[in-house]
Amino acid sequence: MRTLLPALLLLWSFAIGAEDAGPPSHCTALETVIFSCRTSATKVLSLCGPAVAIGNDVTFQYRFGPLGKPEFIYPATIVPASSVFQRGQLMYSGGGGVFVSFLSGPVRYVVFSRVLDQGREEDAGVVVERAEHDPIKISCSKPVASMLEPSWLQELGLSEDAAFFDVP
Repeated sequence: MRTLLPALLLLWSFAIGAEDAGPPSHCTALETVIFSCRTSATKVLSLCGPAVAIGNDVTFQYRFGPLGKPEFIYPATIVPASSVFQRGQLMYSGGGGVFVSFLSGPVRYVVFSRVLDQGREEDAGVVVERAEHDPIKISCSKPVASMLEPSWLQELGLSEDAAFFDVP
């Protein structure tokens, strides 16, 4: 799988870069769209990675805001994804999902993608959690580009998020 991963990521990045192939993204032409969607008429949520992944030396960067002018970028400097991002799975009787989480100060961000109702319903977005506040769910509109997959995230060295998470 490790020998296939760079080729798959490269092919995926070309597919996403094609006109009308997917949602807008903050990722550059030299990056791979790990996750991206439009959350409103003016805001885009993207999780960007390297164009080619080599072993566990993978970086992710979360970007949110107007296309081309993100309001929030995390991490601010490029570091290994495994040092700041965690992974998790969502289990439902009629579906399931996957998420990537990170902490920025006291705020937890959880980028998720899930399938419900025996695959008839899809849901994706980001949940913003602060202590003593209700979580805020920012939903994606379709289309959504997502490469989030539990075994792939584990292979990249992301540790499992031990904190409870459920989409509000």
